[in-house]
Amino acid sequence: MAFQQIKNWLYDHIILEIRDTKSLQQLMPLYGDYLPWSGASIRPSTLVYILNDIMINDRKVIVECGSGVSTLFIARYIQKMGRDISFYTIDHESHWLDIIHEELNKQDLTEFVQTIHAPLVHDSMCWNNEHKWYDMKVIGESFNETNIDLLIVDGPPANQKGQEFSRFPTVPYFNSWLKNNYKVILDDAGRPAENKISKEWEKQLGTTFEQDLLHGNVYVGCGGELFYNI
Repeated sequence: MAFQQIKNWLYDHIILEIRDTKSLQQLMPLYGDYLPWSGASIRPSTLVYILNDIMINDRKVIVECGSGVSTLFIARYIQKMGRDISFYTIDHESHWLDIIHEELNKQDLTEFVQTIHAPLVHDSMCWNNEHKWYDMKVIGESFNETNIDLLIVDGPPANQKGQEFSRFPTVPYFNSWLKNNYKVILDDAGRPAENKISKEWEKQLGTTFEQDLLHGNVYVGCGGELFYNI
């Protein structure tokens, strides 16, 4: 790696760390018990961005692919703010969802989020028909919304060889359910596969996915007019 590349990487990393530290302070009012925040978790700066979007753009139907810390924070936000929001979180790992359920129960949050356990399966909608995505039949049986206005994509796992394009089917599958003023947030924008996925999603949605470093290094694509998009 050339010196300038190293310098740019360090600069970006420092910016993100500062943003995350400030974001954790902003999230304090929504903290409950200890949360298992790992390297695979969504960044605090991304989570603050998501909560800002939910509030200011008055989101009504939220779908999250990949459960975790974000699930608990969004559910607690809905509870504290008394918002009429349908929130769904999808994950392939049953044991992990058991942990999420336990935390939701402890914090009296189960009524504010519907968890969907959908194992990973091959489907023709997958990238080159070689990867796996959530079982679409299971999602179809659990999901009855038609106006998704916020789609958060942080799963399935895509950090191992052979998994790189596992998140691609998300937009093709949910496309017809997206509301006019939707927002799609794709995490892990620093990876080459996510860049290619975002380009394909642009063609399908007829919009542009911008890489947003300041909000946790994510790709963001929007439809229609949004009051808040910073």
